[in-house]
Amino acid sequence: TRRGFPVVSTGFQTHVEGAFMQQFFLFNATDSIHFRMRATTKTMITFTQDSTLMHYDSPNHRIRSSTVLSASSQLDTTLHEFVIITHISLSILFLFVFFIRIFADMNYVQRLQQIYPPGEARALYRMVMEMRFGLSQTDLMLGKDTLLSANDRNKLEEIIQRLMQKEPVQYILGQAEFCGHIFHVAPGVLIPRPETAELVQWILSTVPSPDRPFCRLLDVGTGSGCIAISLSLEGFPVTASDISPESLAIAQKNAEFLQTKINFVSEDILHPRHNNNEKWQLIVSNPPYICEREKADMDDNVLLYEPHLALFVPNDNPLLFYRAIAEYAQSHLAPSGMLFFEINQIYGNELISMLSEMKFDDIELRQDQFGNPRFIKSVFK
Repeated sequence: TRRGFPVVSTGFQTHVEGAFMQQFFLFNATDSIHFRMRATTKTMITFTQDSTLMHYDSPNHRIRSSTVLSASSQLDTTLHEFVIITHISLSILFLFVFFIRIFADMNYVQRLQQIYPPGEARALYRMVMEMRFGLSQTDLMLGKDTLLSANDRNKLEEIIQRLMQKEPVQYILGQAEFCGHIFHVAPGVLIPRPETAELVQWILSTVPSPDRPFCRLLDVGTGSGCIAISLSLEGFPVTASDISPESLAIAQKNAEFLQTKINFVSEDILHPRHNNNEKWQLIVSNPPYICEREKADMDDNVLLYEPHLALFVPNDNPLLFYRAIAEYAQSHLAPSGMLFFEINQIYGNELISMLSEMKFDDIELRQDQFGNPRFIKSVFK
């Protein structure tokens, strides 16, 4: 019922009218008892069993018997008191849990708000509760986060303290969501970004499903394997390379967890093996592209925790990895093969000019969801 009023008896009819509770105890065609209750601070009147029920004056009760002295029209005092006491007890319990939940929630969230904006602090708390302790938003509203064991409370406190040090929540939890899948992440790999998922979607929209099994794809600098695995799950035969043994181990773990087969290879794209004669229909990469001078504008949760090897390039050579990958693509892309990049928004025009000089055609620059130039596609004919 609307106010949580318990229905105790069986064989009775019950319904709710507005904010009132009206119970009809129907015994036969002629005998009935009508009971209506409104919120009140006055003492609830009780009735002696075996007495006639006839009361019209009380503002809190209206009880009428259509058959005087009928045994079936008697209201049992014990049932009456049990219903009221249960209602009050449940209300008190609900209020107690509700306020305890708010206090506990605000305790952690307010601490996080010392470091993060209010909306981000609440989102971090909800993410931790769902991914580490299995509590949904509904569970939080019901106050189940106040029922954590002492051991879980200690774990939660450790997580909050790490968040207060601006450590990325994905590293703390050891996982991140990307393209609808959960990937294991650790400080040895970049945390997958939602913008990169847009690059995956662009590739999927470019290559029709029937053609994907015949489109051999190379992911250069795979990191966690998020691009390679997401595309493999959509039907592409994929090879993924990286210079970091730690990255390759994490990517392999993710491929096994998501039950897809990837060919992982150790490769330094700045010094590729020249005896590799393989041809690819598509090469994709999200290489390092942040200049050293941009560090001053970066957040601590990136600068202090994510691998610099996967982030930074020299100030005097911002297109270092793009040029190396494009040179590799010139000799390893099949005819009309495609090259996809995620890029630094500052150098979009420079990258277009470089690709054009290297005889790539059909060059297209796309913006990400935030309106920044972020992706480039080109074709090598």
